[in-house]
Amino acid sequence: MIIKRLYLKDFGIYNGENEFIFTNDKSVVLIGGMNGRGKTTFLEAVLLALYGSNSFAYKESDFNNYGRYLDSFVNKNSVDQIASIELDFTLENNGQVYTVVKSWKGNTLRTAENVTVKLNGEVESFLTEHWNIFIENELPSELSRFFFFDGEKISKLIGKNINTQMKESIKALLGISVLDTLDHDIERILKNITTEKNDFDLEESDRLKKQRQVLEQELQNKESSMNELSNQLDSLRKILEEKETNFKKKGGEVTAQREQQIKKRSDLELLKEQCQKKMLDLSSNEMPLLLVKKNLESINEKVAEEYQASFTQSSIQWLDDKILAFVNESGKNTQESQVLENFMEFIKADSKVLEKNQSIFQFSEKSRMQLEELLNNKFEEVQKNIANLNSELKEYKKEIENINNYLDLDIDQEDLQNRHREIIEINQKIARLEQKKCFITQERNELEKSLKSITLKVNQSVEKLLKNMEERDEDHRLIKYSSLATKILAVFKERLQNLKLEELSKTIAQCYLKIANKKNLISEVRIDPQTLNLHYFDSNSKEIHGSSLSAGEKQLMIISLLWALAICSKKQLPVIIDTPLSRLDSNHRYALIDQYFPYISKQTILLSTDTEIDHGYFLALKENIGDSFTIKYDQETKSSRIEKGYFGWE
Repeated sequence: MIIKRLYLKDFGIYNGENEFIFTNDKSVVLIGGMNGRGKTTFLEAVLLALYGSNSFAYKESDFNNYGRYLDSFVNKNSVDQIASIELDFTLENNGQVYTVVKSWKGNTLRTAENVTVKLNGEVESFLTEHWNIFIENELPSELSRFFFFDGEKISKLIGKNINTQMKESIKALLGISVLDTLDHDIERILKNITTEKNDFDLEESDRLKKQRQVLEQELQNKESSMNELSNQLDSLRKILEEKETNFKKKGGEVTAQREQQIKKRSDLELLKEQCQKKMLDLSSNEMPLLLVKKNLESINEKVAEEYQASFTQSSIQWLDDKILAFVNESGKNTQESQVLENFMEFIKADSKVLEKNQSIFQFSEKSRMQLEELLNNKFEEVQKNIANLNSELKEYKKEIENINNYLDLDIDQEDLQNRHREIIEINQKIARLEQKKCFITQERNELEKSLKSITLKVNQSVEKLLKNMEERDEDHRLIKYSSLATKILAVFKERLQNLKLEELSKTIAQCYLKIANKKNLISEVRIDPQTLNLHYFDSNSKEIHGSSLSAGEKQLMIISLLWALAICSKKQLPVIIDTPLSRLDSNHRYALIDQYFPYISKQTILLSTDTEIDHGYFLALKENIGDSFTIKYDQETKSSRIEKGYFGWE
């Protein structure tokens, strides 16, 4: 099914004529509007056009009368107080255009709707008369909630367990409801036959059937009790976890760890002493000299000057000897000799200045080099070692102080005893509830055995009855095969349910893994064939309690369930989602935008505000968007109208 057009006239908040026309082949249709502007009204209009009084929107409303429900949709500003809707759609199997036209007048004593169905624009009287049968065949109303739903309300479909409405819808999907109807019809046929044949005594059979009904009710009560106990246990375990955490915070583990902390303190004291010894070792070597570092630097400068003076004197003496030898050899009266003697006199005059600087330290070359090594390298190394040792010593002292504070902790023993007593009491409550649950489980198992036994007796009573009816060939044949059909139906129902539930469980898990943020949280989903409740398991087949899931994870699981139900229904139908992202966080929202909306159907209509599918999500979804509309609200007329485009973001 593909929706082609929705026409609204004076319907709900839509005053006058309003029309949504869908022409694009892309899968996503985006309809934007602020809250209270008519998005939910769009969804209710589609449901009303298709199902009328069978619409789940009406069944779940506060109206106990369908006429009043219709009257509530007549726009208050309508001149003639007549509301009407028209829905055009095609079916995949034939491509013909179906048009459902519904109208009604409000403010009357008894509001009644007029229904007309057209096929390719021409009124089709047969479809008009039998519309409810036709649409139930194409899209059963029980399945419609899987395709048309409100994102904010779907959390109510599943609480801690699947609710009754959802269970009935699942049964409809599995085909079980049809089998139940067939079983009841066969039972009614048998009852009619036996009522006409008074000579057949069915008192024993009726008594056994009543016993079976009582057992079935008791079994259902036990299931409810077990679910309630499971909820209580989950709540108590959460409280116990909080109590144990607070117990630890108040010093509940100090006693247990005391010996360990004392040993750790001794080890730290030993490390501290070793660190102090290393510092003493440094004190006996170069470290004290750091105190006179500036003096040593001055001494080093003076030693350098003395070294320079000594080197200069030695050089002058050597040069003087060489010049004297040269003069003696060449003669004193030569011009060169005179120049050299003058040069030497100049040098000696300059060296007299150096001779005035008195030599104080007279360091040897080795001593001078040792002093330079000390100042240039060893002092830096000593300072680094001192800094490291100081840091270690400080850390050891801090840890020792923390341990002392921990060991000196002022613990309120009376408060701890009270807290410990509370923990014990909660554990005892949990143990009692688990024992009670175990007891109820045993009772349920016994009831199941009794139910099987009484069912066997019912079948035996029917067989006994058949033996007494051998003379009535026609009735005998009918009753015999009806009874046989009942037995076959029971077996077929069980096998069909198990097969369909297995398929549904796998599909739910597959859908969840496509959109879940934590891919490794849930790997498997199982559905209890008796209660139809969901059970979740991780990759190690360990059950995950539903209460441990976050609100977003629960909502994703509900969406996965709806998606899986739609897939397993094998129906090619449009999906309409009001408030599609609800209260999901950004990660979960993007998962739906990327993996869910474009693929759930050939036509997915999303009814959203600008803060749900905002500009960023709009761009992420844009390549899949065909038609888009914005519902605008007029403050003066207090009504809504339709504009093309999604908030003008195209």
